[in-house]
Amino acid sequence: MGKTYEQASIRDIMNAVNTSDAGVKMTYDSLRNQFTLESTTEGAASDVTFTDSSSGLLKALGIVDGTKTQGTDAEFTLDGVAGMKRSSNNFTIDGVTYTLKGTSTAPVSISVEQDIDAVVDNIKEFVNKYNELLDTINGRVSEKYDRDYLPLTDEEKEKMSEKEIEKWESRAKTGILANDSILSRIVSSMRTALYDKVEGVSMSLYEMGISSSSYTDKGKLKIDETKLRKALTENFDEVVRFFSAESEYSYMDSLDSSSKRTERYKESGIAQRLYDII
Repeated sequence: MGKTYEQASIRDIMNAVNTSDAGVKMTYDSLRNQFTLESTTEGAASDVTFTDSSSGLLKALGIVDGTKTQGTDAEFTLDGVAGMKRSSNNFTIDGVTYTLKGTSTAPVSISVEQDIDAVVDNIKEFVNKYNELLDTINGRVSEKYDRDYLPLTDEEKEKMSEKEIEKWESRAKTGILANDSILSRIVSSMRTALYDKVEGVSMSLYEMGISSSSYTDKGKLKIDETKLRKALTENFDEVVRFFSAESEYSYMDSLDSSSKRTERYKESGIAQRLYDII
């Protein structure tokens, strides 16, 4: 049985406030013996407005007559551009994430290094998922149809148990997608997407250390990690763009316009192309 308002403790009230959509966080500081209402919005845009209840709860907690501190934006100079502002001390500009930890009157130098290890791990994961998907589709396309297990008639089902029917129908579905034209076309389009040029990228998949395995593996990819790391060291931006470039046209834009569909394909990196195909 839930508590009534009369039975609610201060902890219950704090939990109710903090799990609501009021946009504030209520805390208690035992050292100063005071309650605080803090906006969950950062920076100058943060503000807290409240109306006390007839019971005077907020007044009793010291909030009504308490001290209000208005939030402010972080101000900084970056690459010679002064007066820049952000609502949080943590922000990202041009793909670089910054954390402001204090104030300084002297210039602060920042060095940026490419995280090659993280990109290599992401590409490995991509290749693994690609190969898994290829395995699944190729398995369905090449699966042999078992003609000994035709679909059951109603009369046949009446003579069988639920488990027998389930087992039979599972076998009857074996090979139902064998040589399916849609799945075959998907596989063909996926392979083509890997080797078609991505706009703004001069490198090929092979030059990045990624190539198809033997014919028996039906197009699965393998990675030469030494070659991939060399490509990332020398052409980091191109390798990343090859996989992650996004077109200015959305998928919905491309549905009703062949010219936009062509342009989206050219501008898209491999991830977006495969998404569209599947």
